[in-house]
Amino acid sequence: MNCYAVLRVLVSAVEVNICTLTSLLCIVSLSGQKNFTAESGQNVTLTCQARKNIQTVKWSRADLGDEYVFLYRDGRETLVHQHPSFKDRVDLKDKQMKDGDVSLILKNVTINDTGTYECRVVETGTSGLKPISIIYLSVVGEGEAASWLLMFVSKDKLIMKCHHKMLFCLISGYGDDVKSL
Repeated sequence: MNCYAVLRVLVSAVEVNICTLTSLLCIVSLSGQKNFTAESGQNVTLTCQARKNIQTVKWSRADLGDEYVFLYRDGRETLVHQHPSFKDRVDLKDKQMKDGDVSLILKNVTINDTGTYECRVVETGTSGLKPISIIYLSVVGEGEAASWLLMFVSKDKLIMKCHHKMLFCLISGYGDDVKSL
């Protein structure tokens, strides 16, 4: 079930205007994808755990075409086709890649960093980049980050709690008897 299907279920269950739910972060994970939200200006760690003996690490984003976010090959970082927006802003969390940790630190994120990031590696004795981690990063303006927690959903009951710096709401109810507290 995708994010929009979850929203449709929520909306039909409680007859809430879809516009009030567009900020809902979908917590349904599809094919192992992780979702992460950060505020503009933060440093973000995109996690990726491979096995040991790594020859190549490539972090990419599909919308960048042939350019990449980060590439480590032949014992060093390669900058030749790195997208200009990531120059001097990315680094491996552990440059020695101990225990296969090839997580990427993305510094001073901006709204333009929003997208789906993929971590691929080549391990010693293998060929071709093997996908390890897919992360959707959503960057919001400073002070705009909202977190939503879907506590319980069933055919007849919905309890949803949302929190924002300036707003707290709780929606709960059974069928047509929905209350906003």
